[in-house]
Amino acid sequence: MSKEIQKLAEEVAAQFEQDKRSDGTRYWRLKSGRDQKVQDLVRDAHRIDGHLILPDDYRYEFAKEALDAIAEYEDTDEARDSLEADIYTSDLTKWLGSNVYRPGYVDETMEEMGVRDGSDIITQMQMGQLHEKEEVFDSVLKSLQEMADEQEEEEEEKDQKEGPGNSGDRLEPMLRTVQTSIEAGYCRCSRPRVSSSECIHHGLDLRLRVLLTPS
Repeated sequence: MSKEIQKLAEEVAAQFEQDKRSDGTRYWRLKSGRDQKVQDLVRDAHRIDGHLILPDDYRYEFAKEALDAIAEYEDTDEARDSLEADIYTSDLTKWLGSNVYRPGYVDETMEEMGVRDGSDIITQMQMGQLHEKEEVFDSVLKSLQEMADEQEEEEEEKDQKEGPGNSGDRLEPMLRTVQTSIEAGYCRCSRPRVSSSECIHHGLDLRLRVLLTPS
């Protein structure tokens, strides 16, 4: 994982804030004035089987966890492996019943793992929840990569517009001095008071004049 991705993850995570509802429930949300790209990242993290769901507290929470993990770990696999499922039954059952799609995560995980019926229900819910967290992680990482690519393209376009190295800005004072000499009709070399048009050492005078002419 590149340093640019980790830095982006840290910057995006900083645009999250935790708030509390009237019933005391704490949840994550985006700060006011957030960047549109951050809002797009969170929206894309709200897709289940390609379908966009309504704003969901768990999706915000899982996106924030993913951003923190990406910012902390240089290795992608280590970042993903750092994600953990809830350990309390009450938290797991609350997650499971919060959306009609979530039991599907449990079923899908059990099929992939080849777990037979009759296994520990708590373990099944934990594995299903972890599956969803990993799905959100992958979505967030993809969005960060797209943001990094866009930033790189913007920087390249900016460099192309500015031209090679901005050396013209550094040469401007010197060229102005040469122009003043040309306008005065005298050369600036070791042959004082010789017309610049007659001095072989300053054959570039005319070209300098062209460079200094506004386009």
